[in-house]
Amino acid sequence: MVTFQDQTGPWQQGNIAQACSHLRPLVRAETSLEVQRGKQAHSKKQPVVVDLSACPLRLTYWSNVRRPGAKGQQICKCVWLVQVQVLGTNWEPWLLLTDWPVEDEQQTVRIFAMYRQRWAVEDSFKVTKECLGWEEVQVLDLRGICTLVAMAWVVAGFLYQLGVTLEWAEVQLLAKLGGWVPHKDRRPGKITLMRGLRRLFDMLATQAILSEAAAQPEGLPPKIRALLQGWQLPPPQL
Repeated sequence: MVTFQDQTGPWQQGNIAQACSHLRPLVRAETSLEVQRGKQAHSKKQPVVVDLSACPLRLTYWSNVRRPGAKGQQICKCVWLVQVQVLGTNWEPWLLLTDWPVEDEQQTVRIFAMYRQRWAVEDSFKVTKECLGWEEVQVLDLRGICTLVAMAWVVAGFLYQLGVTLEWAEVQLLAKLGGWVPHKDRRPGKITLMRGLRRLFDMLATQAILSEAAAQPEGLPPKIRALLQGWQLPPPQL
């Protein structure tokens, strides 16, 4: 249960669904989302229009709600409920809760933009975890792990449009490692960049294992040493 302010001003008790009936339209904005519209067979990134509305809420809770036995006090928190309706789609409205003020067009668009950016950040964290395979990178030395983490974040930044573009040399190198052939109308995708990261991981893992073997008193086996003649192995990290 929450307390919400209706469109005439008074505060009323109810639930979120009831509060939604008192949302105040604030702004209609244009953005770009991956959606399926009309008779389109598949979702694709395209311009869309969104209606943004909001209303103030008051949440009341006990500070010790998750601390059994602790002495608590009742706290009243002022927040805002923001609804995002993507027009021309069959999507359910997004319902966002924020303690940032949402009283005018600029503040409303800011919350919408912040939420979209946050979602991209969450996706990028998921991608980096998938890329790295934390159990596998344990075989690397610290230098190799740092390199792999850095390049994984470059991939995430490119895939989720966090300021990394195809102009970055790192993106182009990973794409080429993944089999991408430069072409003005063909951008590298997720599979290509992941394949490039995998090849980079294999190289770093190989370096780590060979460096450790070379540091042993007996050194590398003669035939392996002959195969790697001219290849400078980095010293093992302690």
